[in-house]
Formats: sequence, structure tokens, C-alpha cells
Amino acid sequence: MDLATWQTGNGRYLASSIQWLRLRLEHLAREISERKEPEGTFLDRLFDGRRHKREANSGLADQAQQAAGAREAAGRMDPPPALMLLAGS
Repeated sequence: MDLATWQTGNGRYLASSIQWLRLRLEHLAREISERKEPEGTFLDRLFDGRRHKREANSGLADQAQQAAGAREAAGRMDPPPALMLLAGS
């Protein structure tokens, strides 16, 4: 693999890693905030606002899982991406 090809693949791996990390952290932050929420007002319960939040968080989990797959695929190169070399994987 020549240097230009490696750099392109390395950039793709770093971008997909950052995308995965952002989605994963957003998903975890929403999980934590949902646990701390009170039961809600009557109107919240009436219109089931919590269910919509759970559905949105589930969508984030799906997106994070897709991003993890993209990250894994981008990491299949030889030599491996710099982040993997630094991590010792």
C-alpha cells in the first residue's frame, strides 16, 4: 500500500471513529438524563413524551451500531490505521 492510499484509509478510519464516539456519547448522555427525569407532568404522561425520547435514543443506538460497523470496516487495512497502532491493537 502506498502512502497516499494509507493516508486516505487512515482518514476514513479516524472520521468513522469520531462519528461512532459522538453517537455513543450522545446515546449514553440521553440514557443518563432519562434516568434522572422525574415522572413528568400530567401532560407529559398524557402525550407520552417519554416514549418519544426512548424511540429517539433507540435511533441513536442504531446509528452508533452502524457507525461501529463502518469503523471496523475502515480499520481493515495493512498497515493498520494510526489510531490502532497507538492503541496497540
